[in-house]
Amino acid sequence: MIQPLRLEIPDQIITERLLLRCPRIGDGATMIGAVRASLPELRVWLPWATDDYDVQSAEDWCRRVAARFLTRDEAPYLILDRHTGRHMGGISCFAKGWSVPKFEIGYWLATSDMGRGLMTEAVNAVTRMAFDAFQARRVEIRTDATNHRSRKVAERAGYLLEGILKNECRTNIQLCDTCIYAITR
Repeated sequence: MIQPLRLEIPDQIITERLLLRCPRIGDGATMIGAVRASLPELRVWLPWATDDYDVQSAEDWCRRVAARFLTRDEAPYLILDRHTGRHMGGISCFAKGWSVPKFEIGYWLATSDMGRGLMTEAVNAVTRMAFDAFQARRVEIRTDATNHRSRKVAERAGYLLEGILKNECRTNIQLCDTCIYAITR
């Protein structure tokens, strides 16, 4: 059985254009701009993306997920421009079951950075990390059936659609269907 606390998980991953880095205390102030600028798009899919989201909310998130990184319950990364350090989004790999072991990747990208393949680059890097460092046997991406951009990212990263769960979750007041994409080893 895998002992998650003993796994060596990278606190940063470097790709061709990106630096994926685990959040630190104080990062809330650096990430709030991308979140606030992208609220109209994010709020459709993500329950935390509200008008109330502020620097303190971002800082609280940074501190919570930094702790989850240490316990290996999650590998959260800020998506930063590799050359300028500008914050562009976030991606996390969540432990869903150590007996398999299986994980789920969730992500968001600033509206101004969409359409350039950056999220596919980030998903590919975190998927490799999940198989290498977490010793994953299964990695999933779950997305709203109507979130075509997110679905395309999963498909471009080589994930296969395994099924669509009808009326599986609620976004704001509306019931939604959830697509489950996966890669297995």
